[in-house]
Amino acid sequence: KTNQFNLTARRYTESDIRRMKEDGSHKIWIGELEDKFGSYGKVILAIVRLEPKEQRAVIDTFLMSCRVMGRNVETEFLKHIEHDLKEEGIKEIIGEYVETAKNNVVKDFYLQRIGWETTNEISGSIVSYTKKIKTLV
Repeated sequence: KTNQFNLTARRYTESDIRRMKEDGSHKIWIGELEDKFGSYGKVILAIVRLEPKEQRAVIDTFLMSCRVMGRNVETEFLKHIEHDLKEEGIKEIIGEYVETAKNNVVKDFYLQRIGWETTNEISGSIVSYTKKIKTLV
């Protein structure tokens, strides 16, 4: 359970995640990190909801262990996800941020850290950001 680098603070059970994976409505990425000192294990996760009719994907969950913050793991991980989604014909990716008492450190992740555009959409406590596929790496 990570709280600082958790863009939406959504929590799912193992059966929820299994269902998402099996029904094809979501893609799930899990990343591991190791350096010259050894393995950190699984440190980053993204759950992306696919909206194929709109050629769009929504990052439902994006979280990372605070042990590896500041090492650009999150930006490289996101580049990999963007590439995979582009290969599947996705034209737009939407990232969501839900503010909590503990995740203020990632408040501007999509906008300032990786240069996505704000959609100016705020639904309750959810702020949305977007990146068009033509600018994806």
